[in-house]
Amino acid sequence: MEKNEYGLTRFETRIKFHPNGEIERQIYIGNELLDWSVDITSFQDARRMGPQYHKAIKEDIVKHFTNSVSEVLGRKVSMEDIVKATKTGWI
Repeated sequence: MEKNEYGLTRFETRIKFHPNGEIERQIYIGNELLDWSVDITSFQDARRMGPQYHKAIKEDIVKHFTNSVSEVLGRKVSMEDIVKATKTGWI
């Protein structure tokens, strides 16, 4: 994976519009599409079960997402690192 002079990798979000009207946010790390998504139906089901489940599922999503990004990069990153990368374009 290509890195800049500071050892950071390109991080880019793109919006994809599907013919059926669905909108998808894609994340590219380097030039590689991160194959990761949230099962919206399961998320909505958990929200209906109450606030404690909603909080737990959100925490679980963050954990799995940061682990996936960390795996692609080959180093541990936090959600704060990802938020910063969304703004700067580098992680």
